[in-house]
Amino acid sequence: MDHECSPHGRERLPFIEQLTHVQRTLVMANASTARYGAGAIAIEPGDPERAIILQRGLARVFITSADGRQATVGYFYRGDLIGGHLVMGADLTGAVQVITDSTLVDLGMANFRRLVGADASIAAALARDQAEQYAQAIRVAAMHAFGSVLQKVAFEVLERSSRSQLETQALQLSVSHQELADGVGSVRYVVGRALAQLSELGLIATGRQRVTVLDACRLEALAAAPYMRESRRQPSLSVVSAGQQH
Repeated sequence: MDHECSPHGRERLPFIEQLTHVQRTLVMANASTARYGAGAIAIEPGDPERAIILQRGLARVFITSADGRQATVGYFYRGDLIGGHLVMGADLTGAVQVITDSTLVDLGMANFRRLVGADASIAAALARDQAEQYAQAIRVAAMHAFGSVLQKVAFEVLERSSRSQLETQALQLSVSHQELADGVGSVRYVVGRALAQLSELGLIATGRQRVTVLDACRLEALAAAPYMRESRRQPSLSVVSAGQQH
């Protein structure tokens, strides 16, 4: 789908929108812009440290184990700051994959670090942003522990299709209901029902052992929403239709 991804359901402002006009001008003084097609890797482990604003699109930050397994750190939307933890010297590095066609603005780490050290309000905005990213990670962990099967299947489909996209450039995966059930700790018929719901909502299309993601932004919004207790009710359309807003 060709709509703009939005940070659904998040109460905080993106980092750049917390700054005054003068502060934004200073932060963007040495910035450079690059565009990436869906499925591209914008940053790889070992690249120079970078602080980036996602100007448009949807991106995934993930880490890879020595044996090649991947774990998603988080999904990032328009206006989000990627690499803010590096400004303060944290050494956790990962790769940045763009899930949809995206525009990234590199702030220039040296200039950004200098401004954070010199301007307390910029530093406070960075601290709030990093606290919100931490809180979002906790919400995702809560979803894995307490969320509905629908949310868990949504996350699992997006996670697996994102890994597949690195090789095929398509958000599509070949998977059986049983494999998804094993991945989310459920049973096949319950996962089948969840896939049918996601299909009815226009988030995915299903075929014989094949799932195609039609709307990655809304799929991630559903997975990352405050966890829903198991219910036979349809998920709130205010959550899953938010991605249609421009």
